[in-house]
Amino acid sequence: METVDVYADISGDVEAKFDTSEFPVNHPSGIPVGKKKTVVGVMKDESCVKIIARFVSMRPKLYIFKEYEGVEVKNVRELKRA
Repeated sequence: METVDVYADISGDVEAKFDTSEFPVNHPSGIPVGKKKTVVGVMKDESCVKIIARFVSMRPKLYIFKEYEGVEVKNVRELKRA
């Protein structure tokens, strides 16, 4: 999936579906910031407003992304099975 401006794409759903609690007050996208902190089930921007160049996810809690500056971030969390 490719997009020109992900923030413009999600702007209609930010209030209901996204955690923007760590976004700076002067975020350039114009989306509401400081919303939904610690609410279970909402999506969060893991890069904290840095530009993501590439993103790969195999399942929840298992992903890797590369920031535009070249930094790679890996998240591999084990899921406990009952």
